Amino acid sequence: QVPEHEIEMMDDEMILEYTGAEPGYTGPKGLLNNPRIIIDKSITKMTNTVIGANKKDHHYMNATFGRDFDGEVAEDLLTAKEGDMAIDGSGKLKSAEGIEVGNIFQLGTKYSESIGAYYLDRDGKQKPIVMGSYGIGVSRSIAAIIEQNHDENGIIWPTTVAPFEAIITTINIKDEEQKALSEEIYEKLQENGIDVLFDDRQERAGVKFNDRDLIGIPYRITVGKDAGDKKVEYSTRREGINEKVEVDEAINKVVENVKADLVMTRHKPGTYEA
Repeated sequence: QVPEHEIEMMDDEMILEYTGAEPGYTGPKGLLNNPRIIIDKSITKMTNTVIGANKKDHHYMNATFGRDFDGEVAEDLLTAKEGDMAIDGSGKLKSAEGIEVGNIFQLGTKYSESIGAYYLDRDGKQKPIVMGSYGIGVSRSIAAIIEQNHDENGIIWPTTVAPFEAIITTINIKDEEQKALSEEIYEKLQENGIDVLFDDRQERAGVKFNDRDLIGIPYRITVGKDAGDKKVEYSTRREGINEKVEVDEAINKVVENVKADLVMTRHKPGTYEA
């Protein structure tokens, strides 16, 4: 085996030296200087393919491994790209963005040998334990959730993983009616088991609304000029619902929707919301 860092692409001079032709016509048949040839395993499954003839403007057609050319077979040398044919013949490969949220490490016997971790096999022979490790990154998982749940204004947290399930935004915290009603809503939501954030900052309404969208809490209650009439604005981050309702109705909507979100997720074995 050759370490990856010791492998490099041939330059034009090396290609000419080993093939006798310009770059673009290299093939495994008829190479000069008898070089070591390593072939990706997928090539061995191809028949009647086209290979370079190591001569400018020439190629071999209908070439097949084992009959027309040979070499050492390696498990995986190719870098797949969109549009390539799948090895199993199921169609062309497609490309999609992804994010690594977990990984595994095949540790072998390096550490077990160093700490003397051995076992007896069926024949009574002592052998080092073959080790491995795996893990899921919390920070990577959060990043993956946000990548799949956002818009131009910020995060849209799924209820199951939201840092808070609801947020109360008070337009004018200096107004006693607004402040008192906000505190009442805050206490009632907490009594119903809702994780709620109370934005009582002395900031302009626009700043609070922008911050609220940015951090993406699922359910929102806005307390404003109608606080004296016990009316508030109920809204949702994901669906964009926005309606003026009685304060008790707003509280009930938040409680019912949060519970429904959590129950729906729990009742789907083997699935997750992200």
